[in-house]
Amino acid sequence: METACSACHKPGFINIQQVNIPYFKETVIMAFRCDFCGYKSNEVKSGGEVAKQGLKITLQVETENDLKRDVLKSDSAMLLIPEVSLELAPGTLGGFFSTVEGTLMMVRDQLKNLPQAEFAKGDAAATDPEAKTLSAFVEELDELLEVKRPFTFILDDPLANVYIQNPREHLPPPEDEDPQLTKVYYTRTFEQDEELGFHQMSVD
Repeated sequence: METACSACHKPGFINIQQVNIPYFKETVIMAFRCDFCGYKSNEVKSGGEVAKQGLKITLQVETENDLKRDVLKSDSAMLLIPEVSLELAPGTLGGFFSTVEGTLMMVRDQLKNLPQAEFAKGDAAATDPEAKTLSAFVEELDELLEVKRPFTFILDDPLANVYIQNPREHLPPPEDEDPQLTKVYYTRTFEQDEELGFHQMSVD
């Protein structure tokens, strides 16, 4: 569907696709691209009422099979990997439906596309501390993609529009519990509600 680009205001294209994620909400993914300026964006919309609580999902990644788990991240979610001091604020990477592996590759590729990445090569890496740090960080992400060591993959969303696949969720309780996956629901702070605009609207 054709729609105006928010960056250059010329005609762009938006693709809207409904995704059926088992044991999760009905979800719509909207992907926009502009062939004029190259702007791209992704947005995830979940059906149903606004969640009354936020949700933090933590996955302990231990094997390559864990990299294949499906992941849904909304625009309002944070992504954290403590072992490499990675913390992506809400809005970073937009919303998407991918896998743990695909998410790590997106983060790595975004870093490689930064202007500083050009200086993280060759002799520049030895003289520029910022470039050296970026180069080392990309190497750490590559190691995670090979699961050279276990790591923690966390999605935290005040709107609870996040999902990490549990390969046991089709089983009856208590066999459906995944020892590597934890979910914690929490009450949003006043500041979070304010950022989300809830103080200007009535949410039942």
